[in-house]
Amino acid sequence: MRYVTASSAYLGKREGAIDFDTTHYRSKDPLTPRLYVDILEEIEQMAVFKHGGLPRCGRIGTLFLLECTFEGAINKYKNSKEFLRVNEAYDSKGSSLVIGVTKKLAV
Repeated sequence: MRYVTASSAYLGKREGAIDFDTTHYRSKDPLTPRLYVDILEEIEQMAVFKHGGLPRCGRIGTLFLLECTFEGAINKYKNSKEFLRVNEAYDSKGSSLVIGVTKKLAV
């Protein structure tokens, strides 16, 4: 848990807020059980959809890409259109898949 101040960044918080972060291990082996991950994902969805929270955006594995947890979640950010415009100009093939804008991997 940490306090985050308001920011004018495209994906920044509009007002001061508290972020709740959860960290869990995901094996590269899809058959390895994910202890408590289903519960954590339900809590995350309740926070975003029921209580108006913003989805987590951050790192995916070893790639430094933007990941918004839910499809279409980027639209919950006030300045998402400006962000997507800049993203298209400078990273047109990189992070659009993981932020839920496209369905196909751009290679």
